[in-house]
This record gives sequence, C-alpha cells and structure tokens, in this order.
Amino acid sequence: MCRNASETIEHFLLQCPRFHSHRVVLHTQLLALNVATCDLPTLLAAAGVHPSRQHTVIHLTCAFLRKTGVSAPSFLQCYKLTQSAFNIEIATPEAAPPVFIDKDDQSSRWLNDISAKNLLEPRSLSEIQEPVCAIGLGVCALLSAVKGDPQQWAFRDIALTGSSLAEVTTASYFSSLPLIPGDAILDRAGIFSTGAPSSIHIVVNAGVVTGQNPQSTLSAVQNMILLANQR
Repeated sequence: MCRNASETIEHFLLQCPRFHSHRVVLHTQLLALNVATCDLPTLLAAAGVHPSRQHTVIHLTCAFLRKTGVSAPSFLQCYKLTQSAFNIEIATPEAAPPVFIDKDDQSSRWLNDISAKNLLEPRSLSEIQEPVCAIGLGVCALLSAVKGDPQQWAFRDIALTGSSLAEVTTASYFSSLPLIPGDAILDRAGIFSTGAPSSIHIVVNAGVVTGQNPQSTLSAVQNMILLANQR
C-alpha cells in the first residue's frame, strides 16, 4: 500500500506510482481507440465513449485491474466473512489466475494454505449461472456486463435498485463518485427504482437481487439464499 496517499479508487487507477508502467500501456491502448480522456467515468463506465467502443474500454480497464492485482488483506476479510455460510469459488474474466497485492504475513500464509488445497483455481465469469446480489453502489459492478451481437447491456431488461440520488448526494464521498448508479442504469436502457433514503428496499428479478443501501443488506442476502436453494 502507498504510505503517503489514501487507497481510493482514483488513486489506484490514476495516480499510484506502483502501477505507472501498466497505466502507460492503458493510456496507449485508449489512444488507439481515439479515447483521449482517462478519468474515472471513462475507465469505470466508458462515459462519453462511442457505443461501439464502450465494451473495449471496459475490457481494457479490467485487464489493468487483473495486472495490478487484488488486495490480499481485503480478499482475506471477505473470504472469512462468507466461508461459513457459502461454498466459495473464485471467478475471473476468462478464468485468469488471480493476482494478489499488499500481502502481509497473515494473508501470505492464508493464501499459501488455500492454494495448496486448490481453492484458488478460478472459473470463468461467463460460466457463472448462480444468483447475483449487489448492494448500494455495488450495483455499479454490473455496468460492464454485455452480451449478444450487437452487444447490449446484459441487465437492461432486469429491474434493479441501488444507492438513490438523495443518498449519494449527502454522502461524504459524493464529490469523488465517477457516476450516479440510477443515471448509469437508465442510460443503458435499464429499469431502476429506489425507496426513501435509508429505507429497506430490495428488488428481486430474473435471478438478480439488489438492495438500495446497507439497511437492505440482510433482506437482500436472505432473498439470495432463497434463490440459491431453489436451484
């Protein structure tokens, strides 16, 4: 981790000196697509990019993230929180081996242990058919999913919820947000709804469970478990 900077999304993608060489490659690839802007809206949502090149831009961002790696301590925390309730499998684009960064002694020992048990062999994301659950801003992780020919957003016909405009505009991180979830979903011809700020609001549609905010987490997870048990 960088000692003199906060590990924000902006720092990780645009500023961190550890990934300078990878960032130069990404800039060159974007310029080859006639994409001169390299900011968070461009990298995370292909904002302002011609529709014919949006999927390629998101793919390049994902490739950058695969090369720079996943925080080992953060991954360890998520794994420990969920392993008692779920059988956990790793899935990556094209089943690429996961790369972990920021390893400390604890996470290194843990990764070595589960690697020896073949628990880190990934499946391809395209193979995943299980229910999907996303909460709050986490729904933005669905924005890069495309399918079909011509390619369209994979969730355009599925009703979703996520952080409401009222909730994000009052949050301390609002000024650094690269996009507003509802706007981004509607821009992709999606279906989006929210409840009152801080209220429990979930939407279940076509195997996708989304919750508006942290208050909706328990209800969303319960519905995801119900869906999983039906399969």
